[in-house]
Parts: sequence; structure tokens; C-alpha cells
Amino acid sequence: MQYSQLSKGARHHIKADLLPERVALQTKTHHVIVTFRFLLLFFSISAAVVAVFDDSLFYAVVAPILLISCLFCWLKSQYLVLDAAKGQAYIESRFAGRAGTPMPMGHLAKVKIVVQPIPSMVTHYQFALCGQRYTLGTLADTQAAARFLAQHFGCQLSVKESVTATEQTISFGTDKREEQADTVQNQTTDTPPRVGRELYFWDKTALAKFIFGPFVFLLVVGLIAKELHRVF
Repeated sequence: MQYSQLSKGARHHIKADLLPERVALQTKTHHVIVTFRFLLLFFSISAAVVAVFDDSLFYAVVAPILLISCLFCWLKSQYLVLDAAKGQAYIESRFAGRAGTPMPMGHLAKVKIVVQPIPSMVTHYQFALCGQRYTLGTLADTQAAARFLAQHFGCQLSVKESVTATEQTISFGTDKREEQADTVQNQTTDTPPRVGRELYFWDKTALAKFIFGPFVFLLVVGLIAKELHRVF
């Protein structure tokens, strides 16, 4: 299977720039870090607006502290890496683009990728490996993404089509080296898709949502708070 055949949801989870030797999948911890990025950004803007319109020394001190914390989270990231060159799966934490000491998760041949339904959403599926879960949607898209990873990195693949179904192991008949060659050829001819949640932040819609929207809202709140302060 070629990378271009994967769905948009699969491409969001599977980074194209490291293939075919490696792939970096965002961990649950990484998603928490991303959440803190936007929360701290929101609170730092809130504190700055209150400090400006209410002449508050407390918020004037809190705003830069929150902003520094936001920058720290922005430089921090964590990924589950499947490394074909090392034959290992490991958790890699990064700060300012520099990788720390990896946390081994086992040999790739022993890594099991399981396609399974989401209990609370029976029509949606996810694939799980090394304690991480990645939601895609349909069974076909999820199974294709899991098969792509399993074939390229020599992992085990199992599919569980329903909560009560028996887990079935999938075997491969395609040579791994041919799949890697197809991937390299595809990457040289196709436009690389956007990958990584960080890059989505700079889309125009997301930029308005996460910065200008809260800023305008807090600006109005600050003006109202200032007027109420005058009255009382």
C-alpha cells in the first residue's frame, strides 16, 4: 500500500516526512501538551487584557508567567516512534527540536497493532499500539492505516470488527521492501500532506478561532469590567 492511498485522517496521525525509515505518532501526553498550549495562551491573553484595562498589578505579573509557560509547552512534544533502522519502537520526548533519551517500547516484530471499535461510538474505529490509540473513523480507513504501519515496520496486525468479535490476526503477502520503494516514489511525485497538530494552528480558520476570537471576547469583557469598576 502507498502513502497516497491513506485517508486524510490517517495522514494526520502518520507523518510522511520520516518515512520509510521511521514514523512518529503523537502520544496521549503530546495531546495533553497541545491542550495546555491553547489554554495557557488563552489565560495569558485574558490576564493581559485585565491588566491593561483594570490597571491590575497582579494580572500584570501573572500574564508574562503564563506566556512563558505557554512558550515552554510550545517547545515541548512527545512521540511514539517506530524505527525500522533500529528495529525498535520507543517513546521520544523533544524540547526545542532536540530529542531526549528514548523510552524503549520493544522490538518492532513484537509490536502488535490492533484495529478495534470505539466502545462509545460503534461505527468509529481506532488502531492501538504500545499503549496509544489513534481514532480514524471507518473500519476500512483504520485498517488501511494499521496495515500500512504493520507492513512497513514488520509489526503484528490484528483486527477486531466489533466489541464482541474475536480478534483476528492478519498476515501479509506483499514484500516489505517493495512497499518501501513505492512509498519513496510516491513522496517524490506527490505534494506532501500537512502533518502534525502544530501546523494546523497556523491555518486561517484555526488562527481566528484560537487567537482573534478570544482576544475580541476578552476585550469586550475588559471594557465592561472597567465600566462596572467606575460605577461601583
